[in-house]
Amino acid sequence: MWTDAEMLTALHLRDREGLSASQIADRMGVSRSSVLGVFFRVNRETDKHDLSPHLNGTMKADWWKEGLRNR
Repeated sequence: MWTDAEMLTALHLRDREGLSASQIADRMGVSRSSVLGVFFRVNRETDKHDLSPHLNGTMKADWWKEGLRNR
């Protein structure tokens, strides 16, 4: 089970440092498949973002990037 902090770290390593899933897996001590699974689930959820001003419980696009900028 991945914590939110671990997911954000993996996303940061992919998007900011340009590491591959294999490199992220090695650095975090998990399998490549586990990393790819997290990316799939995060992408699936972020694809559900709400473009309308009416909140319906979905996440806005790239919700996790804001957290990384605040680090």
